[in-house]
Amino acid sequence: MMKEIATWLAIIAAGMSAILGLYAAFGIEVRDNIDAFIPDLQRQSHWASLAAAAAGVSVVAQAIGKLLK
Repeated sequence: MMKEIATWLAIIAAGMSAILGLYAAFGIEVRDNIDAFIPDLQRQSHWASLAAAAAGVSVVAQAIGKLLK
């Protein structure tokens, strides 16, 4: 039961990581104007950090799943 939960958590977190990473890369427009450039990068980095956190959750869930084997 716990192994199945860890497996599904890893799958869901990996999917979320992919979606968030793609949004950070392609969904945030980085404009040429220097006044708008920095806030755009800040928004982009926020979404990229959420993607990294979701990837970390996926890795931990995979490790737990392997330990429960």
